[in-house]
Amino acid sequence: MKEIPITPHMRYVDGNLLFREELISSWLSTPRPDYVGLSIHLQTIVEQIEEATSQTERYVSVLKMRLQAARDEGCDSSQVQHALDLVTTYSFATRQIAVESALRTEYFKSMIAIVDHQASRSFAASCAMVAATSLNQVLMYRDRASELSKI
Repeated sequence: MKEIPITPHMRYVDGNLLFREELISSWLSTPRPDYVGLSIHLQTIVEQIEEATSQTERYVSVLKMRLQAARDEGCDSSQVQHALDLVTTYSFATRQIAVESALRTEYFKSMIAIVDHQASRSFAASCAMVAATSLNQVLMYRDRASELSKI
């Protein structure tokens, strides 16, 4: 995924221009926000995070095989070892983000029944923003791991 920052309020991601504040303010201003719909959306984001995490873990496996092959051939494996160390760190980070995202989404789902519309709106908006940020972070780690796995 290539992300090109445009302004602090806009981002261009995978061909879509997202106006974060506009999206969130329109959701906050609706008379009856769709909390169930938002929870489904948050669950979709969690699934995307988990998929990107799995991809990152596959890059760890690729680099482990490369490292073993380099050692078996008697080649200098320091560059592959360094890449493996970085990708392993990215893998741990993505797994942690995935767990936290899943927990936040489950917490949000459990809070749907307790609806204080004013407090719930801002809580829902913050959950959406954190989910989007988490997804961006995991995709960044996945992309870095992908590049490193090509070493």
